[in-house]
Amino acid sequence: PEPKDPTAVLLQSNALQGLSEKIRAAKTNYCFFRGSLTALQTACNEQATAKGNFPGPVPVVYCLDHHDGEEMEEMEKIASAGADGVLISVACQSSDGTVDLMADGDSSWIQACQK
Repeated sequence: PEPKDPTAVLLQSNALQGLSEKIRAAKTNYCFFRGSLTALQTACNEQATAKGNFPGPVPVVYCLDHHDGEEMEEMEKIASAGADGVLISVACQSSDGTVDLMADGDSSWIQACQK
């Protein structure tokens, strides 16, 4: 949940920035992230500050944890937040047990991820 108290927002932001720095300093290949879009944006912005430095930024991959038919809108928001990719878990299924994001040949979610 998103904190509402300004002090909590600041503390969360500082904690996320510190975590993002540690992930980069550990020389990881990717940062897999699950949480709010605001927190995702904070992590992506922190990684962007490392561009041109050593260690450089690592790609941030957002872990989608549900399949509810609203993926397109969510993917656009995830891409706008700065994520480099989206991980869709095989455990991420709709109520009928399918994970079909390309229904009716719609590939617009791919275009949203390529932004």
